[in-house]
Amino acid sequence: MIKKCLGCGVKLQDKDDTSCGYVSSMDKDLCTRCFKIKHYNEYKRVSFNNSDYLKIINGINGSNDLVILVVSLFGMGDLLKLRGLIKRKNVLLLLSKKDIFPKSIKDSKLISYVKKLNLDLLDVIVISSVKDYNIDKVYSAIMNYKNSDKVYIVGITNSGKSTLINKLIARYSLSCEEVTCSMYPNTTLDNIYIKLNDELTLVDTPGLFNEKSIVNYLNVEELKKVSLKNRIKPRIYQLSRPESFIINDMVRVDYLSNTRSSLIFYLSNEAKIVRCGVNNPKLKDKKMYSFKMIANKDIVIDDFFFVCAPKKCDLLVYVNYEVDVYERDRLI
Repeated sequence: MIKKCLGCGVKLQDKDDTSCGYVSSMDKDLCTRCFKIKHYNEYKRVSFNNSDYLKIINGINGSNDLVILVVSLFGMGDLLKLRGLIKRKNVLLLLSKKDIFPKSIKDSKLISYVKKLNLDLLDVIVISSVKDYNIDKVYSAIMNYKNSDKVYIVGITNSGKSTLINKLIARYSLSCEEVTCSMYPNTTLDNIYIKLNDELTLVDTPGLFNEKSIVNYLNVEELKKVSLKNRIKPRIYQLSRPESFIINDMVRVDYLSNTRSSLIFYLSNEAKIVRCGVNNPKLKDKKMYSFKMIANKDIVIDDFFFVCAPKKCDLLVYVNYEVDVYERDRLI
């Protein structure tokens, strides 16, 4: 009988301590990697092939089971990508990590934003698994929309899938088993089947690996500085001439207009922003993106930050890594 890690879903083995799924004894339920993440916050980076992920998605598309898409509010660019992969209509969308957004932002505004995208969804629910926000509403929606006793949980790495599942386990299951959660990418490595009760089995799928996410380039200490753990405080800068903003020595934003305006940055409270003149050479040798902004637009680097330009302006963005930088309608 094949035994899998209860934390990440990988097949357990006791032969090779350098390979995935290693345990010192086959009596253990967590692989060494998950044990160290859970108890010591020690992370070992593991590559996950997206071709393997697409095989999982194809299996989901071949079923009639309910699919739950979990998308972080700081990874909204992933939404269109994920919805394009799921060729099904019975899809419930959860917008996760509401707890890190300013309290003034209403759920209705976020839901309205998504509905304008016309993604053919059963429903949209804003959640915070950390704060137990709308978890009961999620369970009720699952029980209402499901076609069978099996429900797939799908998302990009670190979207909050496993945290949500652990909250559902704690509230609706007699089991004390938990899947492994962390701020690191590729924590879940294979499907994990969790029988919540006689009516419902949750399938935690590996997160889709976003090759253009900035988190793939960061070491553990850098991840800690950009990870969104607490409610963010928007940083507002009043401007009347060209100025530059350097964020954690990773990204530079140049405001090039000579009109009075402002920029509003949404990012980790631990992130450091240095304001300087546009003649400062730092990061100017990196890849550049140019934006001619109309009013109320955002510039976004998923999983890191977004900056809102309430008025028309010209912006340059320099990035130290090969990541996606894009413009969208203002989210909040």
